[in-house]
Amino acid sequence: MINRRVFLRRIGLGMVGSVAASLGFEESLVWGGESKDRPNVILVMTDDQGYGDFSCHGNLVLKTPNLDILHSQSVRLTDFHVAPMCTPTRGQLMSGLDALRNKARHVCGGLDMLRTDIPTMADIFKTSGYRTGIFGKWHLGDNYPYLPQNRGFEEALYHKSWGITSAGAYWGNDYFDDVFYHNGKLKKYEGYCNDVWFEQASKWIKERAKKKEPFFCYLPTNTPHGPLLVPDKYAEPYKQYGSRANFFGMIANIDETMGKLMQTLDEIGIAEDTIVIFLTDNGGTGGIKIFNAGMRGKKRSSYDGGHRAACFVRWPRGRLLHGSDIDELTTCQDVLPTLVDLCRLKAPANAKFDGISLASLLRGTEKTLSDRMIVIKYGIDISKWKGMVMWKKWRLVNGTELYNIT
Repeated sequence: MINRRVFLRRIGLGMVGSVAASLGFEESLVWGGESKDRPNVILVMTDDQGYGDFSCHGNLVLKTPNLDILHSQSVRLTDFHVAPMCTPTRGQLMSGLDALRNKARHVCGGLDMLRTDIPTMADIFKTSGYRTGIFGKWHLGDNYPYLPQNRGFEEALYHKSWGITSAGAYWGNDYFDDVFYHNGKLKKYEGYCNDVWFEQASKWIKERAKKKEPFFCYLPTNTPHGPLLVPDKYAEPYKQYGSRANFFGMIANIDETMGKLMQTLDEIGIAEDTIVIFLTDNGGTGGIKIFNAGMRGKKRSSYDGGHRAACFVRWPRGRLLHGSDIDELTTCQDVLPTLVDLCRLKAPANAKFDGISLASLLRGTEKTLSDRMIVIKYGIDISKWKGMVMWKKWRLVNGTELYNIT
């Protein structure tokens, strides 16, 4: 006999069951899950902000007071790695699979689309009883069946391609009062682009909290990626740094919107029960000549400066090791299996991740990870030795250079 709530959900969700089954979810896991007492999740990822672009990481020019507070309240992964370019990182984050395996390994040329037979992070949250939303940059496919609303996101506010001034985006967008896609339909939004992402995400979060619905909010900003456009008030304090003023100003705007978001969580009473993860998507760009945290290389580089990224994890009620650093070798593919554990998600029966769960590391029940190697390979050239192999503190670059970064 079917439970009344389950029956109503089946009617309301239509074909979700068959779609989920095709992705490997068992039907009982799709329909039977209770969401009570599960943490909300907010995943924020900035675009082209480097590891050194934080005052909490030692930058003496750039001021990031709100991100510094989040840093102080979080577990920090200090040897955390992504791809040296945005799409591969996004695909690995959403799938838990390596870029060459999930097929989203470059930013264009038909190589930026995530395999449709792979369940995404949003798919897994949705079938586990969560509401799902994305606000910002997707860059994992601009057409059906690759769009975010086709990949598990119920609420999708996004621009197409690499940026809102790209050929794939709406003509005339300039970061101010632009036209974005809302659930597949074009709609004009007033204000600076990054403010729009955070304001609309906050509005959606408030609605979920009011209805007591657990949610997964993915907030991938398109800033501080070029073109470097930002309201003057944010760039003004950095005018002496010439062309870098707007880049730093864009990060100052991100910092302000993060502060407002964290304040919103406090005001609506869900901060304690919300996992906030903040990370960056590749190596540094506009700020590396000012400060690059002692690293060699930048975006697109195989050296650490190309792919070592910031990652802060905060969950007040989750008994994490807040205020501490974890220096184990970790990667963006680890985020999804970690959230599966922390949120008790119902992963597909056939789920296989290249990443591993960091839940025990974040809680301190384990101090070290099992022996692992991480390979960073992306882009058009995927010849045998092109890229980086990492093992502990060892780095093999392009098969010809071996370093111990200690």
